[in-house]
Amino acid sequence: MHGIIMGGWIETPIHQAINHISVKRASGAHRIASYLREHGWDIEVLDFMPAWTVDELKEFYKQRIRKDTVFVGVSTVFSLLSKEQDIIDFMHWLKKTYPNVATIAGGKMLMTSHMLPADFHLAGYGEHAIIELLKKLTGNPSNIVIEKFEMMGKQYQFVNCDSSHPSYPMDDLQVKYESRDYIQPGENLTLEFTRGCKFKCKFCYFNIIGYKGKTSRCMNNLYDELLRNYEYWGITDYSCADETTNADSTVLEAAGNVIDRLPFDTNIQGYVRPDLIAARPQDWEHMAKMGLWGHYYGIESFNHESAKSIGKGMPPDKLKQGILDAQEYFLKTLGKYRTTFSYIIGLPHETEETLDAGIKWMFDNIKHPSLNIFPLQIHHKITDSNLRNTYSEFEETWEESGLFRETTMEKLGASKAGLGENLSPRVRDSIWNRLSHPTFTIWEHDTMDIWEAHKIYARYESNQDLWKDQYPHVWHFHTFQNSGMSYEDLHKSYREHGDVTLGVDKSHEFVEKYKQKKLG
Repeated sequence: MHGIIMGGWIETPIHQAINHISVKRASGAHRIASYLREHGWDIEVLDFMPAWTVDELKEFYKQRIRKDTVFVGVSTVFSLLSKEQDIIDFMHWLKKTYPNVATIAGGKMLMTSHMLPADFHLAGYGEHAIIELLKKLTGNPSNIVIEKFEMMGKQYQFVNCDSSHPSYPMDDLQVKYESRDYIQPGENLTLEFTRGCKFKCKFCYFNIIGYKGKTSRCMNNLYDELLRNYEYWGITDYSCADETTNADSTVLEAAGNVIDRLPFDTNIQGYVRPDLIAARPQDWEHMAKMGLWGHYYGIESFNHESAKSIGKGMPPDKLKQGILDAQEYFLKTLGKYRTTFSYIIGLPHETEETLDAGIKWMFDNIKHPSLNIFPLQIHHKITDSNLRNTYSEFEETWEESGLFRETTMEKLGASKAGLGENLSPRVRDSIWNRLSHPTFTIWEHDTMDIWEAHKIYARYESNQDLWKDQYPHVWHFHTFQNSGMSYEDLHKSYREHGDVTLGVDKSHEFVEKYKQKKLG
């Protein structure tokens, strides 16, 4: 039996004038494809989906659809933005041209795929659910749980994978690429060590948080996966998809021992809790063995009261010293250490002054600083509840918490012009559209409100000198690697490189070459 899964998304990196196609492989599509192949299916993956025109997609599928093609899947991670209508138009053509081929859309939640005209929508980790669905589609006994409902005038056949067919924990999380994937040396692929997060930060709405069961994979097949990718494709570089890469010391030790046996050095980046970095220096040795030197730190705030309000209670001085000690260790041990510090503007007790002080500390003390900053967002509980599998604690409890009050844009005096004069039109429109989006609660608390938070965000966005003094965002490593740059380049600031949009043109060339190979 045969199927095709396509995936990809559009990125909007900080301070780039245009959106561009991500050169990150569609990790969910490749994981599902690998799993289905183990069950006897012939599955091909089409990457960089938004880069394909409708005509190019038609040409590809005319070549690939066979008599035994059962389904075409669409894997979504983030918004398809300007390419959304193209994918919708293509799917309508596909169903009209091949009416017997089922269409399946999947992603972390229905919100990312609900606009697509698919026969079935899946949300969550989907390995077990897709197997059961395909059994049904091929006339075999199946225990698939399909919810049927109408939403926004459309009929849906929906599978909530995490509740009805959970695919966690899983011992084998390998992704097995094929020659028809055209993997190139130097690419940055996705890797899983665990599934699920034992923490439950109050702003997080990921689907498997607060999970207390086993999360880790088998380390023997981790070794097999990394060695195979190196021997076949020359791959040494990975982004870790784990919600918290350093959550469990035993996982770090086991992974470090496995990776240390490989005949090459790895470079890995992932989400890393900085308070655990500070509290458990014994983990650093194992992280160094893993090559886990690209750290995305969810600092959120260096104001102690603000951090405690979201369940991160380590005293700021202890946290800062732990980060500095880790920086010294990784640079001394590996000669590599890159971080992105993420801050939330508008947590309870935060002021503009305390936020600025925390960001200044980063620029003053981190050798290769990278900033990610965004205003606090509290979504309304959506009437069409299937759009979101889960909600954050803030979204669930803000009304009774006593910390927040609801207000209006009018009372706050919000206006697009009030965001300041130095923003590009794209950034101004993006900020204003998000601020005025009807699904967001217009919040205020004793020290800040949503309008103030967005004005602060606009101030940082308009500071060209600040961005030029930064280094590439940890989660943009893949853009640099796929455009042929080295890890030494990641330790140079945008000012040293001479351009904050570095790598986009070369990444475009990379995707175009892939498309040419796929189309033959």
